[in-house]
Amino acid sequence: MPSETRWFLEHRILLSLHSGVMSDEDILKMDAETIAFLEASSAQLVHHIIDSRAITKAASIRQTMKVKAPYHPRTGWVITIGASKNPLVRFLTALVTSSTKIRYRDAATLPEALALLQSLDITLPDLVALEPEAVLQE
Repeated sequence: MPSETRWFLEHRILLSLHSGVMSDEDILKMDAETIAFLEASSAQLVHHIIDSRAITKAASIRQTMKVKAPYHPRTGWVITIGASKNPLVRFLTALVTSSTKIRYRDAATLPEALALLQSLDITLPDLVALEPEAVLQE
């Protein structure tokens, strides 16, 4: 599965882009990469935007339940893009977040995710000024 995690806003907001089939190995690799970013950050909380709109097959429930990044002490808000449109991704996300204290929301687009994040964390700079659609093209 093509997958990429990078800083959207250095040390404050991670952006993960995923497409295609997400295997069990992929989700564990993504988790390890996310934890590495969290550990490298100097910020108290790091928010994570996950664009799952292009996922065609999700990892197994067993592997999804092993994900550790959402429980990391530096994890802020986790905002997915498009999880509510994919029934399996929606189910897995609901399963993981319902039994935990993960700060979670879903949005339809990146600008919507950024507006939501902006309203949840007033310490963030103006995220619209960062030209979010240009970031997707990088």
